[in-house]
Amino acid sequence: RLRAAEGAAGQVRRLDAELEVAHRADAVAAGENAAAAVRYQTLVDRRLAGHAVELASHLVPGEPCEVCGSTAHPAPATGDEEPVTEADIVAARACLKQAQTRLDQTHVAAGTVATDLAEARARAGERTIDEIVAEMAASEVALAAAVNAGVRAAALGLDKSRLRAELDEAGRALAGLCSARDVAAVQLAERRSARQAIDDRVSAQRGDFASVGHRVDRLRAELASARALGEALDHSRERRSLRNAAGASVQAQLDREGFVDEQDVAAAHQNDADVRQLEELIRGHDDSRAAARSVLAEPALTGLPAGLTDVGPARETLVTAAAERDAALAERGSLGERVAVMTGLVTDARVHFDAGAELLSTQTQVRELAAAVHGDEPNTKRMRLETYVLAAQLEQIIAAANNRLRTMTGGRYTLEHDDSVQFRGGQSGLGLMIRDAHTGRARPTQSLSGGETFLASLALALGLAEIVSNQAGGIALDTLFVDEGFGSLDGATLETAMSTLDGLRAGGRTIGLISHVDSMKEQIPAKLVITVTDQGFSEIDEVLVSV
Repeated sequence: RLRAAEGAAGQVRRLDAELEVAHRADAVAAGENAAAAVRYQTLVDRRLAGHAVELASHLVPGEPCEVCGSTAHPAPATGDEEPVTEADIVAARACLKQAQTRLDQTHVAAGTVATDLAEARARAGERTIDEIVAEMAASEVALAAAVNAGVRAAALGLDKSRLRAELDEAGRALAGLCSARDVAAVQLAERRSARQAIDDRVSAQRGDFASVGHRVDRLRAELASARALGEALDHSRERRSLRNAAGASVQAQLDREGFVDEQDVAAAHQNDADVRQLEELIRGHDDSRAAARSVLAEPALTGLPAGLTDVGPARETLVTAAAERDAALAERGSLGERVAVMTGLVTDARVHFDAGAELLSTQTQVRELAAAVHGDEPNTKRMRLETYVLAAQLEQIIAAANNRLRTMTGGRYTLEHDDSVQFRGGQSGLGLMIRDAHTGRARPTQSLSGGETFLASLALALGLAEIVSNQAGGIALDTLFVDEGFGSLDGATLETAMSTLDGLRAGGRTIGLISHVDSMKEQIPAKLVITVTDQGFSEIDEVLVSV
């Protein structure tokens, strides 16, 4: 597109020069055509005025006049000017026709060049060749950046696919963990119930002890002591019975032997059997004492206090710890359920976010397009779509109108399309500006004088007629009426306007001018004069037709 615009910009520069030459040739042809029309009209007027002199030259005294039939000729018409012949009229008409042909040719040439120039300007836009070259360089840099961005986008797409696969794998792993967690929760509940039953049994079996083990150890110690005590009591009873028997025997022997007591016997005599019996008694006592000490020396009974231990604080601590443990397990289960719910919500949110991002992008594009069509932001020109289409038509009309306006104003004024934003951000697109070649700047059309405004309006009307004719398949607008406006023109401007209209009339069109300006009546060869009477309607009192 920029290369085409560059070529079009070069073509615009060439066609500008050609159009200037064509305008000068058109102005010369218009002047020659106007001069030929004036000369032809002058000869026609002189021919009509010289008819009386020509008729008077054929009068013969005494013979009737060919016009009135009178034989008396008291005052025949005379003239000092050379009479105009029919050959002069024919020659002047031929010159006028040649001048009109040359004017039509220059008009067609100028119109062709102007059309080509408008097309080239439309292709080139409002930019110069230097601006287009700079934009081409910037576009090449942007293209290189876009290619790099495309490569980066492809790499990011691969990364996105890999991450999406990892996310799917993590989701499946999370689902497996959630299933395992549910199974573990069921097992935990079962084990918690079994543990509670065991705790109840342990509490019942523990009694006042710190634990069942402590009670078992205590009972085992008591059982061992009881067994040792039973054995000792059995042994004691046995020894007591033996002692009683021995005592009875001793007493009997004492009585029999005549001793008072055992001391007397012992003092008296101790045999080997008594000694062995005493030794056995001592040995049994030592064995019982050693057995009791061995029971107390067991590892399970190490560190036992001498008295009973208070297990109340330990039991309260155990209950508090169990309650805290149950609360922590319940909270962990609740948090697990929340994690599962939040994981599902996050997954759904991501799916909706992905779908919403695509819809948001589409909605943003449609909203920006609608805003641009309605002339809102980001449309910096504040121009509606229908206004844009009409502006394109207006540019064609302006291009055709400038061909006339340059000729009528001697190349001073040209019309320009103004698409700038209006006051307070109002919508634009169909404005007109006038460029003054004397100052080189464009200014509002309201600054033109009355005559200049008339010429600009006439040029626009002619340009509109030309564009309508071209777009209607070549259908010609053969009749044009201009009503008033001539009274505000000075002599030079009026002459320019009349020359332009004569050029149109010479091209085969019928031009009707409605005006009360006397100087125009002198230049119009065919006139229809309307006068107002006191009867309330108008009547035609003079009809002059000139072809």
